[in-house]
Amino acid sequence: MIYIGIDPGVSGAIAVIEGTRTHLNSWEAEDIPTVEVDVIINGKKGKRREVDATKLFDMLSLVCWDGTLVSLERVHAMPGQGVTSTFSFGKATGTIIGCLAGAGLWEHTTLVTPQVWKKAMLKDMPKEKESSIVRCRELFPHTCDHLTLKSHHNRADAMLIAEHLRLTTGEVSE
Repeated sequence: MIYIGIDPGVSGAIAVIEGTRTHLNSWEAEDIPTVEVDVIINGKKGKRREVDATKLFDMLSLVCWDGTLVSLERVHAMPGQGVTSTFSFGKATGTIIGCLAGAGLWEHTTLVTPQVWKKAMLKDMPKEKESSIVRCRELFPHTCDHLTLKSHHNRADAMLIAEHLRLTTGEVSE
């Protein structure tokens, strides 16, 4: 079975775990692919990163096999978040959903709130972003080279979302 965990957003990540509920074969985590686009904000030219839908679709198409399951973090606007960042985050999430649908994975996708997967995967851990990295290093010792920066917490979150999916909905037999 293939289990995909997605931490959405322009600075999000996607993780792919292969295995059964009782046996982990392999894992991989990468940042969500992005592209820099020209924008005009208040009459000023600038640049902004957006999800690269073509690259993301290509990534998802490579793992779109029978039995692939996906867990996407259920997100929403946060109080105090600016209008521009809220729109950008929503656009990124919508692009991810569109890529999942295009790759034939949306019907195999469940939405999981941060509260649910964090309660299961980060039990008794401090409520800090780096806790995901620490837990991934415990669960997947070979991640040390892949999770070297504080900013890699999104990769770790995606891995834990995929692992939560594997442990809660995966095959029981090997």
